[in-house]
Amino acid sequence: MGLAGIWEEWKAPDDTLLQTFSILTTTANKIVAPVHDRMPVIIPPDEYSTWLSKHITNPECYHRYLLNPFGVF
Repeated sequence: MGLAGIWEEWKAPDDTLLQTFSILTTTANKIVAPVHDRMPVIIPPDEYSTWLSKHITNPECYHRYLLNPFGVF
């Protein structure tokens, strides 16, 4: 199972190199909704290469369908 995440490497004001990471969330699907209203974005195995591609020129639009709750594609 792959979870959608974003990361950034940046230099803090004290010149320390920081690497930060966040797991993206979305609206809960029917299975998770009784427990919580949010859930991690789960990337299906056949979409790993799409999510990780460096060749997408407009990821905000292209990846939007992957941000749906798991099972709702």
